[in-house]
Amino acid sequence: MIPNSVERSMTVRCSITTAFQVFSAQLNQWWPKSHSRSGDPNTTVMIEPWIGGRLYERTQAGVEYVWGQVIIWEPPLRLTYHWYLGSSSE
Repeated sequence: MIPNSVERSMTVRCSITTAFQVFSAQLNQWWPKSHSRSGDPNTTVMIEPWIGGRLYERTQAGVEYVWGQVIIWEPPLRLTYHWYLGSSSE
């Protein structure tokens, strides 16, 4: 575990590949829009699928808020990212 980090796990009834895909590539489908920086109910939430990629939202007006940065991208086994809690930068 990385110092000062939060680690979460859960058991789901699907393959590892499906779980990884739903969490990462389909993030916008399940992320509650009420939990966005912009408050825009039509915001789009995405993870760029590579090391250094952004975890971010894009509003309907095209404004982007960066929530974090991917630091480990090992599909379908591992995804780790820095989360810029409460701000759009490190």
